[in-house]
Amino acid sequence: TGTTVVVRVAERAGAPIFGAAVTSFLRVDRNTDDTGTATFRGMEPGNTTFYIVARGFASQNLDIDTGDDPRPRTIEARVVLVPAAPIGGRVVDQNGTPVRDAHVQAQTSEHGWSDSTSTDDQGRWKLEGFGPGNLQLEASSDEFVATRAPVVALDGSPRLDLVIHVARGASIDGVVTDAAGQPIAGAH
Repeated sequence: TGTTVVVRVAERAGAPIFGAAVTSFLRVDRNTDDTGTATFRGMEPGNTTFYIVARGFASQNLDIDTGDDPRPRTIEARVVLVPAAPIGGRVVDQNGTPVRDAHVQAQTSEHGWSDSTSTDDQGRWKLEGFGPGNLQLEASSDEFVATRAPVVALDGSPRLDLVIHVARGASIDGVVTDAAGQPIAGAH
């Protein structure tokens, strides 16, 4: 029957959070009930990462080791979510020109959370689910590569003024040939 994992999600004041999405890898999502509880039955042995997402709160990861004992048992974990505020801004190239269709990656060391999005036609981007802590931002696209970005300290207030810089990447071309020096069509 495997291990049962019970995840209880609450806010800082201790009130349960109803409707928080709790997901584990290769499992069906569960939403917390009115007591802030999501239950997973028949968990495989070993380590499992749960992803907890609730509107208005900083998302986070939770690692649980269910061990290797095949006997049925229950593991309970409590997660406290802190309020979140939106983050966003623009991606610009070395000349300050907005970059469209750039892939933006945001990662925080607090709670092990990361998320990504793409920029619009004006190079703008926006993400939810980040609370106070240090944030690392990076962006790239088909034409532009990431540059070293400073760590941004978040205090839990909205930050929609974040600018991510990218640099134009190099182009590489050539001809694929066989041992006799003849071009090979359709090579990948």
